[in-house]
Amino acid sequence: MRKFFKSVAAAGAGIALLGVIMCVVSGVFFGEKVEIPNGKWGFLRIGDSFSTSVHSDDVQINPKGETIKRNNVQSLEVEIKGGTLKIAENDTANSVSLILEEGFTAQNLKQKYNSENNKWEIELDSKAKKHFEDYSATLILPKAMMKELEVDMNMGTLELDAASAEKMSFNANMANITLGGISAKALKVDAKMSNITGTVVFTRNVEVDSSMSAVSLLVFGMGDYGYKVKNKMGSVTIGDYTHDGFGGETEVNMVSSLQFDVENAMGDVNIELGQITDNYNGGGNQWRQRNCTAR
Repeated sequence: MRKFFKSVAAAGAGIALLGVIMCVVSGVFFGEKVEIPNGKWGFLRIGDSFSTSVHSDDVQINPKGETIKRNNVQSLEVEIKGGTLKIAENDTANSVSLILEEGFTAQNLKQKYNSENNKWEIELDSKAKKHFEDYSATLILPKAMMKELEVDMNMGTLELDAASAEKMSFNANMANITLGGISAKALKVDAKMSNITGTVVFTRNVEVDSSMSAVSLLVFGMGDYGYKVKNKMGSVTIGDYTHDGFGGETEVNMVSSLQFDVENAMGDVNIELGQITDNYNGGGNQWRQRNCTAR
């Protein structure tokens, strides 16, 4: 566990940033059950893809909540304005289900479905000024990988247990986001005065834009990695690379199979690196945590 406290003074204003970085995966895993940051479980398997297999009955759902279902959803865009959103995958689901729970009703919901590109757009606005915890909803996703998943959180909380998509983006404005386990070829994170933690596997590109925020990611990718960093003020760590302070820019090995593009302004970005290697000791994949040391 890592706890940081950073105070940055600019133009007579004091900004305090507090976050917790947990390093819970270590050693070499051969299909064993491992803990991931949000306390849920997943498997890192030899010769298999990342799986978190979270069932809908693992997520606390209000049985009286209204449910809206959509079939053939390839792209999902969700915006929450004040409230809590939980996302989980279900092995047996063949549709996307939105469950309106505490506080949220159909009057808080705007939605649009485009059958041409199979895109479902959802907006939930609590219209609340405070007590956002009184408003909650749950999304249950099918196991099959979607093309795109985008979630915008404005003054709320996102708890994601599992999700798979070719592209994922998470935008946080004064929000807390926990990504328990995601599989995405491309991941984009935009945080403003927010806290984001998560685990991501089988990714090629990770883009982070942090402003007065704490972003902590555990990333498993294949092959070597490269990074492009612009640190206006604050701290950025990617594997063995660290920059702490003002005005740092660097670019290293951006032709690699795993690439990070990080821009930070008065925040703290910490990216721990895991590795997948092919054909280890006669076949399969070896998953191992590297650089898993609290700083």
